[in-house]
Amino acid sequence: MTVDEYLPWVIAQGGRWELIDGRPVKMPSETLGHVDAKFYVCLALKELVETTGLDLHVLSDGATVRIDERNANEPDCLVYAGPKLPDNVLEVPAPLVIVEVVSPHSGSRDKIRKRQDYFSVASVEHYLVVEPEMRTVLHFDRGNWQADGRVLGDGETVQLTPPGLKLPVRRCFSFR
Repeated sequence: MTVDEYLPWVIAQGGRWELIDGRPVKMPSETLGHVDAKFYVCLALKELVETTGLDLHVLSDGATVRIDERNANEPDCLVYAGPKLPDNVLEVPAPLVIVEVVSPHSGSRDKIRKRQDYFSVASVEHYLVVEPEMRTVLHFDRGNWQADGRVLGDGETVQLTPPGLKLPVRRCFSFR
């Protein structure tokens, strides 16, 4: 299946899916810790965007990022620039920041395959892998995405430049 075939198909299916090597793969259920971390990182990014006044938008899971003709991922959170996309679309064509929250079944895929996938998208500047159990964020940027990344913990800040956001790691795990 191609991404163009997949997009209308996945809307009809409902639920969370990704297209991997031309095959739709249903995403597994999530623990409350995973859901909580997704909420807080999206909330933190949304508040940062609102306070900076930058022309950016934050979306939680449900948006699709086209990797190539036969692969499409659904990250846990993303940031894109420019005008707000229409409500009836599923695909975000030019994300700047991608976030995945690690779960027991996704860790190695998030850190290896998805990192390669996301940085194959020309617009992606930053990829964050949030580890709720360790309360850390693994940060990759366009300039060093093939390296091991930078592990950041409580008290540290993720510099997302471009687009010009400073994300305190502690905000990825709680409101305060």
